[in-house]
Amino acid sequence: MILGNSFLFPKTFNRSVSFLQGAKDGLKILIGLLPVFLVAAFIEGYITRFANMPLWLSLSILTASAGFIMWYFIIYPNRLHNKINQVNSKPENEQKNKNFNQWLNKKLNSEK
Repeated sequence: MILGNSFLFPKTFNRSVSFLQGAKDGLKILIGLLPVFLVAAFIEGYITRFANMPLWLSLSILTASAGFIMWYFIIYPNRLHNKINQVNSKPENEQKNKNFNQWLNKKLNSEK
């Protein structure tokens, strides 16, 4: 969907440049969802075939799955966003985590 959107609506870029940017964005989404697909495949392949599973086990799997989804798609991105904003608001000489700053600079420069 992102790939088609970038091809049909290139904004101010050439279609080829917009298509490559859309491919890059789509690949990031695919890589981000890969762990979710693997966990879902494991649950479907090995756990849900047991029809006579105790209720407590079924509810614990459901709770753990919902908790993971909430953490992966809501809590973790919010924490990362807050950390990036916190680092961007401080002067360079007050930053404590040098590895994070190097990663952030590399990430921000690669997206330009």
